[in-house]
Amino acid sequence: MVGRNLVPMEPVTWPAPFDHPDWLFQPKWDGVRILAHVRGPEVRLINRRGRERTAHYPEIVEGVRAVLRGQNAVLDGEMVVFWEGRPSFPRVMRRETAAPGGPSLAVLRRTLPATYMVFDLLHLDGRELIGLELEARQELLRRHLVAGEPVLLTDSFDQGSRLFAAVEERGWEGVVAKRRGSPYRFGKSPLWRKIKVRRRQPCVVGGFTVASGGVVGSLLLGVWREQDLMYVGRAGSGLGGEEREALARVLAETVQPECPFDPVPRMRGPAVRWVAPLLSVLVEYGEWTEGLHLRHPVVVGFNPVPVSACRLP
Repeated sequence: MVGRNLVPMEPVTWPAPFDHPDWLFQPKWDGVRILAHVRGPEVRLINRRGRERTAHYPEIVEGVRAVLRGQNAVLDGEMVVFWEGRPSFPRVMRRETAAPGGPSLAVLRRTLPATYMVFDLLHLDGRELIGLELEARQELLRRHLVAGEPVLLTDSFDQGSRLFAAVEERGWEGVVAKRRGSPYRFGKSPLWRKIKVRRRQPCVVGGFTVASGGVVGSLLLGVWREQDLMYVGRAGSGLGGEEREALARVLAETVQPECPFDPVPRMRGPAVRWVAPLLSVLVEYGEWTEGLHLRHPVVVGFNPVPVSACRLP
């Protein structure tokens, strides 16, 4: 069997969706990358950093045993938690951070069940497959993996533009384009391309930074996680000069000494002002980080929804 501490194949960023007969296209799942190492009844789940995740997803261990029927294999896929019809990265991170074997994991297994979306096969019954063409690996995967909840196969499509439009409409993360006839290459490779959807999230303004001239430098953003306002990052992009001046006047009326975020983010200095959580903004962003911060948020609107509706997706 190939080594267990493997760096899975990663796509390079591509600027726009495209169509080409030499490429096939798959949905990009907003989850945690996992290689499943199977030796008969033994299943080990390893993330892209080589860390064991077997105890975090007991339902997936049971599911992989069932769908492979005792074969030896290495599967590549994404661990996903679906919420309201969409993969939710914040919710799969709750599964990632739950103590293995603890009571909270037992509850989360019922309330946030995981799904393993499999898209490649690296090894099967003593045979390494990484040198095979992509289509051959896909055919072996369909033939030997008897898919069923919670272990499912990722579908492939011929038209990248149509798939991108469909995932964008559903609020999914994006599309991965894969070169037909290509082998599996560990690490980042141009044989795979990722085209990501810029998504939107309503956030609560819980503070701001003061720039030169007394205007707003950036807004400190949060979303509600149950009853707590969780800090998710800062955004200054998208704000024009007049908006920064107007925000400074409006937010000055709600400044308070107490930080509204729980836990309190690590911010210091006289340029930081906390405010009562009364204003909501709409931000466009690239993705959630593992620390549950918004990557590259840009302000695109104000008061899109009530403050109470700004919650984790």
